[in-house]
Amino acid sequence: MRVEITALSAMLVALTACQPGNGPAPPPSRVPSIVEQATPPMNHGDTGPVYVDAAGNDVLRVLSEGPQRVAVKHLASGVVHDMAAVPAASGARYESADGFFLWSKGNEASFGRGEDTLHPTLTLRKHE
Repeated sequence: MRVEITALSAMLVALTACQPGNGPAPPPSRVPSIVEQATPPMNHGDTGPVYVDAAGNDVLRVLSEGPQRVAVKHLASGVVHDMAAVPAASGARYESADGFFLWSKGNEASFGRGEDTLHPTLTLRKHE
């Protein structure tokens, strides 16, 4: 009888260990937002659309754009600015970690740093 109880106890312990909730939990996985799932980033490289100033000079080239990020290249300096979307009262506004911003609404935009607007009136020119 003692042997049967011991064997029964061992089986219960083994079965309990197999039950959900025992053992380490799997690591949490990040689920992409609906916007991320619906709108993949577009990588244009050096063939992306260009923002031009009022005189028609190329100022910024859009290298990549996605639902929450944009990368633009300031053509005069060659500096690439990786920017994240931030709340805007109107249009879309992006800011980089070093303080540059791009604000756009439709085909119009402005580009600057901090409180200084370096290019107040830019117009988007689509692919050439």
